[in-house]
Amino acid sequence: MFSVRRLWHQRTPHVYGQYRVWSDTCMRVVPMRVLVVDDAVDVASWLAEELQLMGAEVRITHDATSALTAIGTFRPTLMLIDIALPSMNGWQLARQIRQLHSPPPRLIAISALSEPAHRLQSKLAGFEEHLVKPIKLRDLERVLFSGEAR
Repeated sequence: MFSVRRLWHQRTPHVYGQYRVWSDTCMRVVPMRVLVVDDAVDVASWLAEELQLMGAEVRITHDATSALTAIGTFRPTLMLIDIALPSMNGWQLARQIRQLHSPPPRLIAISALSEPAHRLQSKLAGFEEHLVKPIKLRDLERVLFSGEAR
């Protein structure tokens, strides 16, 4: 089980064009559609909140079947996919997405699995990145902004 702390969200952001400004931080707003796929409801909800604060439109699903359906209706530009999903793991889901959708959305693995073999498995399945839980905000921001030029 992961515990989540959000200290800096106590302040109200001010939006200036593409930027959200707090008294001591500045974060770029990301105009994208993100599908979060995680069976851990608290993790999925936390990610959705953070992504929405960054300007993303977000949907959540908790299993692979729902994710495959959501891709067709929501058309995400980025997907954060937990590896340890029930019935079909995240690696299998990533392979299926790549087979069914051209071009596929950007795929980012999220997992408590952190060994080099797990990261390699994610890369082989077609994930761009493998973020280890608990996810740090700076890693989430880095992943979002690294794909802006696409």
